[in-house]
Amino acid sequence: MATLELHCDGPVLGLAYAPEANVLLSCTSRQLAAWECSTGQCLRGMQSRSVLQALTYASHLQCAIVGGRDGSILVWDINTGAARREMSCGSAVSCLDYALSLKAVVSGEENGTVVLWDLTRGVQLAVIWCHAMVHCLSYWFIPPYIRDIPHLDNGEILQKLIPATENGTMGRAIVTGDSAFKVTVWDMETCKAKKVLHCQSHVLALATSPFLGLVAAGEANGHVTIWDVEIEQVLHRLEGGGLRGLTFVSLEEVQTLMAAESMRLVSWDIDTGQFRSRRLPRGIHCATCLCEIKAEEGCRLALGDSAGLVTLLPHQEATRGFDAKRAGDGVRLRSCLRT
Repeated sequence: MATLELHCDGPVLGLAYAPEANVLLSCTSRQLAAWECSTGQCLRGMQSRSVLQALTYASHLQCAIVGGRDGSILVWDINTGAARREMSCGSAVSCLDYALSLKAVVSGEENGTVVLWDLTRGVQLAVIWCHAMVHCLSYWFIPPYIRDIPHLDNGEILQKLIPATENGTMGRAIVTGDSAFKVTVWDMETCKAKKVLHCQSHVLALATSPFLGLVAAGEANGHVTIWDVEIEQVLHRLEGGGLRGLTFVSLEEVQTLMAAESMRLVSWDIDTGQFRSRRLPRGIHCATCLCEIKAEEGCRLALGDSAGLVTLLPHQEATRGFDAKRAGDGVRLRSCLRT
């Protein structure tokens, strides 16, 4: 797979992948665009009246959802380029995520409000008050699972449904990272906090892996912490710098944590905490966001930068070791601490 470059009209603030159409969505402060992933061609775009700040993709509608500084949330059809619905929040929208099992969208605002939206009717389904500016959020869903319990002498097995517990992480939840140095898991039924995980700085990026029960939080000081949320235990605390984005990537049944820094792409091994890093191509100025693309031709990573360039990189193994000379801040060695 060749590396593709897509040129936007300003710093890239958000990226999202639409697998049904094999389209990559990009968001700048004034423009939303849809790109063909195989050719890099811009299919259609939209100029916004307000300043855009957040982007996600709703697969059941095949629509891009964008949030603005004026508190507006716009539902944009990626096939026709038409705006289908507009909703209004109480303050600037800082982050968005799609709740697949509910076919709804979760928005986080700068005043600390988190809202679950029904996109079909344009109404609020739930409201959560975080009491701090919400920088990032993620929808979390673990269905109550079936456990096979042998009950009879003839070898027959009775399937038993294990329900979600009051403080457990099974069920529907929202994970938020805020300016109060904490990651919170919220129960969507009661709108109350189920678990609070404390950090050392503002939480700027989140990545969740519900079926592994893991949450990764990237902080303003460059640290990345990986929690086992069910037992509230820190698995790894990783030291980095210039963190821009986090995402869990699955390749051949092996899941790793990808971190986009200002000039490097780092792959963390969840089991050992070891990392593989690779320098970003010379054309990238400063990475701003990261997105995984799973297509028929293979897995790629889309990386947006501060100069309006979106680069589609083939996902490949990088060199294991310490960071060598870093752009802009000299030499720094990366360490990994197990707790």
